[in-house]
Amino acid sequence: MPAIGLTTTQSLEQTQILYVNLQRQRRLRKMWNKRLRNPYAFTPYSERGRVTVEQAVEENVRFGSFAADYMWRAIGRVAPGDEASRLERWAERRKIVGVGFGKKYDSQWLKEVSEVGMETWWIDISDFACRLAKKDLKAQWKNVLKDIRPSEEKDTIESREKLPYPPKVVCGEIRSILADPELVRLDLDSVDIWYFCRLLGCLSNSSMEMVLERVGEVSLSSLADPHRKKAVVVINALKDHNPDAVEKTTTVRTKQEILEKLSAGAGRPVQAFNEEYYQYFSKKITAMTIMAAPENFNG
Repeated sequence: MPAIGLTTTQSLEQTQILYVNLQRQRRLRKMWNKRLRNPYAFTPYSERGRVTVEQAVEENVRFGSFAADYMWRAIGRVAPGDEASRLERWAERRKIVGVGFGKKYDSQWLKEVSEVGMETWWIDISDFACRLAKKDLKAQWKNVLKDIRPSEEKDTIESREKLPYPPKVVCGEIRSILADPELVRLDLDSVDIWYFCRLLGCLSNSSMEMVLERVGEVSLSSLADPHRKKAVVVINALKDHNPDAVEKTTTVRTKQEILEKLSAGAGRPVQAFNEEYYQYFSKKITAMTIMAAPENFNG
């Protein structure tokens, strides 16, 4: 199946609406470079005067471990681990795309992706984050190859053909990439899992809506996902469990609005599965895997 892009599902007008102009992209990049250099990055403003930098980093590391553990399980549920399925995904270059690498707290799932025959992509607007991503993924990739090809194994053509694809880091703005994926050579039809950890609260209301609707269209619609196997993993503090939460730089979403926007793009109902929770400072974090709902779904 060809890539789902401008030529198949989008009008020029739709692409122009999604695309973020270069001036705004530069402002966003500058803003996120500054935020990520702050040692308190991602720590709620309400906590910053009450915890040390070391405590903030420690809590972010714990949260990142929760998110990575959840992602491991999500990969296992979405991508069967049998050899035939793995080779099929490898041949088709199926992908998992994470948006918002941040400070690498939750990046430790490259090995699990490689083991099921998939390719890992990370997208971030911040070139500071992209430098971290390249360094971190290079180290993870080295360990992946070490496990797959021990030094004593002969380097044959057959063994090279079975190697997983190396991870890729794209420094770009997600709306613009979704508008024109060919700019970064991303085949949207090959994406089996989208990973949004703490991302949705960082987007403006209009950007959040556009991103979710487009992802719903290219990954969860009957055209893109006839067998209902693709997924969107969302890990975020939601208004549902944090009714009084007010943030200075992020927006607390509801589960319903996330599902509604994905469903609007998909043109059919979607459903959240495998919800898990984590207490992050005073917030309750929700992790959920969203997929096209079964045919008999009436929720």
